[in-house]
Amino acid sequence: MQIQKWVRFLIFIFVGLSSDAFAQDLQSHQIKKTVFLNEDYTYTKYDSFVIPISNLGDIPALQSFTYDFFPDSQDLEVDAYVIHPDGEKLKVPSENITIERSLASQDAPGFTNSRTMRVLFPELQVSSTLYITWKITQKKPLPFGYTSVFSPPFYQSVANYTIEINLPKSLKLFWKERGGFKVEDFEQNTRRIITAELKNILPHVFENSMVDPLGFAPIFVVSSFETWEEMAAQFYETYRGIEDISPEIRALSNKIVQGKKGKEAIQLIYNWITQNIQYVAHYLNIKQEFIPHKAEEILKNGYGDCKDHVNLMRTLLKVQNIEAFPVLVFWGKLYNPFPLPCEAQFNHMMIYLPEFNIFANPTNALATLGVLGQGLDGKFVIIPSPEGKTAYLPMPKPDDNIYENKSSIDISSDGSIKGSNIIQAKGSADGLLRFYFSDMFSSEVTSLQSQANNLLRKNGAAGGYGDFRLSTSPYNIAESFIVEGSWKSAHELFFGDEFALFSIPLGLEIINPQLFKDQVEHKKRLYPFMSFYPTPTGSPKYIYPAHFKWSYEIKTPQTYVLYKMPQNVNLTISGGSYKSTYWMKEKTLCVERSLTFDKIHFQPYDYENLYTLIDTLEKDFNTILIYKKK
Repeated sequence: MQIQKWVRFLIFIFVGLSSDAFAQDLQSHQIKKTVFLNEDYTYTKYDSFVIPISNLGDIPALQSFTYDFFPDSQDLEVDAYVIHPDGEKLKVPSENITIERSLASQDAPGFTNSRTMRVLFPELQVSSTLYITWKITQKKPLPFGYTSVFSPPFYQSVANYTIEINLPKSLKLFWKERGGFKVEDFEQNTRRIITAELKNILPHVFENSMVDPLGFAPIFVVSSFETWEEMAAQFYETYRGIEDISPEIRALSNKIVQGKKGKEAIQLIYNWITQNIQYVAHYLNIKQEFIPHKAEEILKNGYGDCKDHVNLMRTLLKVQNIEAFPVLVFWGKLYNPFPLPCEAQFNHMMIYLPEFNIFANPTNALATLGVLGQGLDGKFVIIPSPEGKTAYLPMPKPDDNIYENKSSIDISSDGSIKGSNIIQAKGSADGLLRFYFSDMFSSEVTSLQSQANNLLRKNGAAGGYGDFRLSTSPYNIAESFIVEGSWKSAHELFFGDEFALFSIPLGLEIINPQLFKDQVEHKKRLYPFMSFYPTPTGSPKYIYPAHFKWSYEIKTPQTYVLYKMPQNVNLTISGGSYKSTYWMKEKTLCVERSLTFDKIHFQPYDYENLYTLIDTLEKDFNTILIYKKK
């Protein structure tokens, strides 16, 4: 939980300020976190902020603050006021403090009852100072005891960031720090007090496509668990026995598998869930105890969040005597595990089948069994089991994810073009291809033909028109997904008296160089780069361990010959490569282009090479072919 408005606002405030301006800000900006723990790990927590207003432009972003909480298990109070430059103290009136349904509860009704408290500050002015303290009371013990990750805001300057945890001496609590916190741990009467402090924290610069700062920024972690295995075993105790096999569930499982056994049965059950149970995207929150709905209830609703998908799949598999365990993972840009077990390490649940060593993500309706994809591959996970286990998800190789487009282009003497292509993919690239056509099931796209015509316009085919043919629905992951396209375009050749110029058209190319170029900038980086889209409903990104292959057969106009063969390209960097080859086969020019990435993320010292690789790809795609009249 965090003060979201303030985070967004202060991303840019201090960029470019002088050292004197930094010093002035650092004298007044304070954050304090205070936690009072009880014997059962319930607690009362105070989050206090002191925020000066430096500029008139700051005021709109600082007028409203929000905090999410769970009314079933938490109480939330707030004390907020502003002190003006003349010393007047103005308390936020009660009518300016409201409670509303959180965005999460609106997006996933029935899966979270979280609420948002909103505080609206009145009569703000330059040189005023805001004071706000949130008081959160956790009324119910949590399944994981107490865990928390404290980290100063990454994009903001802070004079003093202080943490104090006050607990009974008998209560088990571990702590670790990263980044230079000054820590004290001592006893006072019957209580144990832990304090941690950072001073004079300067802001960091935001970068596009950066990994989660919590993976490397200063953090102070506290946990009632010393090892991840302990945490996994405790979760198993909370979660076990939840699979309830009713006669209806048994009948459904047997109907789905049709007598198949082993991996075939797993595949059929996985496919059925992804195609019949809608995913309500709602990240896990341990403060809700994240107990899934019962299998029968999920079936009745026809939708569920990640833990519901996992519970339904485990229940259907249990009928077939196939053992499966839930898996906790962070689906996103956080890769490094925290130094102690804590709830912030996880926001998603998957499934693991130990007999077959298969990890699967049944919430992704566009991914085949065992394909995990961006934000999941290579991640640290815990597997709740009697003994508690940890693991790392498989790290993808380029050969696991292949996108291939084979095109045929026929150039007429008048410069018009007929083109056709076949696109196939596997692994995560197959999911990206399916994602592109999944919009066909929304009201925004009326036909494959209109989708093809829109793509031709984007790819620069003036006056072009075309059509797509799909081998199956993009959501039918039981069958291979193959895309065929055909198109026509006029005036692609530029004629002179003796020569004609021609750039190989993109035509119905879904993944073109601009999509890669849009993700990188020609500048030095400070932080690791990671191309990522968070869920099947996000915007696809393509800089990821994969092979992208394009091949062309271009028939030369009858009255022309190719004047000069383009140069082949072969570039290899740390993390990828690009290769193109040109040759003639009778009267047909053959072109093969291949782009490979073999890293999930790129360190700052590799980033310039990554830019060069993508720039080389773009230049080669823009190669001009020169034809001469016979």
